Amino acid sequence: MGTMEILTVSGLPGRKNDVEKLWIGLVLFWMMVLVGCGPKLEPSFEGIFVNVASSEFSEASDTLRVEKIGDQDYMLYRSTGIVLIDEQGKKAKPIIQRETWKLQLDKDQDLLLERSKGREIRVEGDTLRLEKAVYKRLHQFIK
Repeated sequence: MGTMEILTVSGLPGRKNDVEKLWIGLVLFWMMVLVGCGPKLEPSFEGIFVNVASSEFSEASDTLRVEKIGDQDYMLYRSTGIVLIDEQGKKAKPIIQRETWKLQLDKDQDLLLERSKGREIRVEGDTLRLEKAVYKRLHQFIK
């Protein structure tokens, strides 16, 4: 009887690189699967967000400060300064408006809800989007 030769990856010319690539691909695939199965990260709604707008007859600065006060409860402190400009370009005394909203986290939709007036707040990256309100504005995260 003859001898039996066992073929290994190193015994196959050019196949070692293919097997290494396959192995690396499998490892990366399983890492992505494991990361994808991990807990879903909630967006961070906390911070200070600002929107500045102007037109020919007004200037406005809107600041929203969002604080987490409970597991799913947030407070939003809104401060808006408006300066009206007349036809001659003269600016009037600033009008300051302040509001406080109580918000609840809707985990299914990744947004904050203000129940009394039905306003919705979404965070996308460093932008806070105010929806279902009289004014729909984007506020940039500053702190």
